[in-house]
Amino acid sequence: LSANGGCGYAAYASVNGWYQMFVNRFIAYTGVQTHEMGHNLNLAHSGSEGFSSNPAMAGDSDGVIASGGYTDHTCSMGNPLFSDDIGKMCFNAAKNFQIQ
Repeated sequence: LSANGGCGYAAYASVNGWYQMFVNRFIAYTGVQTHEMGHNLNLAHSGSEGFSSNPAMAGDSDGVIASGGYTDHTCSMGNPLFSDDIGKMCFNAAKNFQIQ
């Protein structure tokens, strides 16, 4: 089993919806909360569509929001922080523009 219970992700959220689900201790990490809130605000992952630096999160050819990305390290939608001790991150300019 992996550190997060073997499921391959820390949390998930509805896109343009209201719910967020967290695995174990990840509910306590503001970086993960911010990332999932981005999905609630209708934001996709930041980075290359269908590509991920994490093989467990590799996307499909349809560009599903829950897949791929994570290659834009300037935004919490591209590189969620799994610890509050390593820095702070928010949405980048492109994501902030989408929210308006």
